[in-house]
Amino acid sequence: MKTKILIAVGLCGGLALAGCKKPEDPDTLQQDVSEARQEGAKDIVEAQREAVGDVTDARAAEAQTQIDAASGSSLEQRGEAMADAHADTVNEAAAANYKIREAEIEAAYKIAKQRCDAYGGDEKKACLDRADNEREAALNVAKGQRDQIQMDAGSVNGSTP
Repeated sequence: MKTKILIAVGLCGGLALAGCKKPEDPDTLQQDVSEARQEGAKDIVEAQREAVGDVTDARAAEAQTQIDAASGSSLEQRGEAMADAHADTVNEAAAANYKIREAEIEAAYKIAKQRCDAYGGDEKKACLDRADNEREAALNVAKGQRDQIQMDAGSVNGSTP
């Protein structure tokens, strides 16, 4: 009798676990993807808004440096101050662009993860692994672009960011 109960419990547990490997209902999947899209769009807009503010502040600081440098001491010192201020603006713009790109990548990643719910079991795991790998690759490219721009800005005025 105990053996039959254990077998029944084991079967029920196995069926419950098998249910976890089932694909998500298409209507629920579509709703989840739609919500991920909306959330991602909101995050992108927020990143763009922050980036505009950051770059505007950097440009204002650069303009102020130019004004201050105009009444500064030597021509060389004025040139260095203006070059440094411009490099700071370029660095800030590169960082701001990266933030936007990062938000875009994360939004695409959220959507991809939701779409993986269309699969079950090993297919879902493979889908999620692919989404993770694509996200990491895209972030690495974006970081490389940001770093290259910042390095170039630093080399123009002889410093590093």
